[in-house]
Amino acid sequence: LLLNRWYERKMNVGVEDSGSKGQAVGFEQYFHAITSISSMAFFAALFKIVAVGGMMLGGVVVFVPQYVEIWSSGNCEGFSTHVCLILIVANLTRICFWFVVRFETPLLLQSVFVTIAMLAMQELCVRCRLRKSFNTSKLKSYRFFDLDLDHFWRWTYFSDYVYFLSVFFVFVAFITNLFMQSELFVDTLGFIAVCTEALLLLPQLIQNYKRKSTIGLSVKMVLMMLAGDLFKTGYYIARKVPSQFWICSIFQVSIDLAILFQVVHYSGREKLRGVKRSDKNSGDLDISGKSDFVDISTI
Repeated sequence: LLLNRWYERKMNVGVEDSGSKGQAVGFEQYFHAITSISSMAFFAALFKIVAVGGMMLGGVVVFVPQYVEIWSSGNCEGFSTHVCLILIVANLTRICFWFVVRFETPLLLQSVFVTIAMLAMQELCVRCRLRKSFNTSKLKSYRFFDLDLDHFWRWTYFSDYVYFLSVFFVFVAFITNLFMQSELFVDTLGFIAVCTEALLLLPQLIQNYKRKSTIGLSVKMVLMMLAGDLFKTGYYIARKVPSQFWICSIFQVSIDLAILFQVVHYSGREKLRGVKRSDKNSGDLDISGKSDFVDISTI
């Protein structure tokens, strides 16, 4: 776009100067126009494209390592599926918010892509749980329409998650359409959408603390999310978006750092536990060897 506008402006100036003798700019002049653009302007435009692309797809790419790890191992116990719940709810709310306050299109596309990615992640986790239940012959069905809060977001089949999210989206869209003239409601809706996303990794932090372990959690995913949240914070500040965006983004960075601390802390404890277990096993072998020797001597 930058090159085309500059090129058209040069053509118009040339036509005005030459009057009726105006001619189209030749290939050599067009090539000279391209090369004459400053490198700073080119890199600024390139950085803007990369930034916009990162905002749209960054929230999807960070979950690729975790998806690959679950898919290859067939075990999803180390990953909290409530992360999927929070991200989907936050982005569906943000999509409804866009119909009232038309924020930047890349942020809207980001919400759409992240919602699709989290649905794929949830489907994989449900498939792994079903496979494990079939193998252990302990399949007990929990459905969304049972309205059992004790098993909320722990339903047996993926279709139940789709039912719940459809009901949620229709409800929020209806309420938004009903109160879209209220400035208080619009501000509250936007605040809820941003703050809900800020709590993204909080369930993972709590699950790691309860399990006292981070086995099954992709460290690459956490590192990529930390880098993405830092980039996102800088993007929000540079674009001068409402303060709720970058405040909540800073909160996300703090949770990412807390999970990285858990990874380092619990990995050290797991190594120590493994050493103690190996020492105990070697001691058992010595005792059994001694008992065998005594029995042989007695005979």
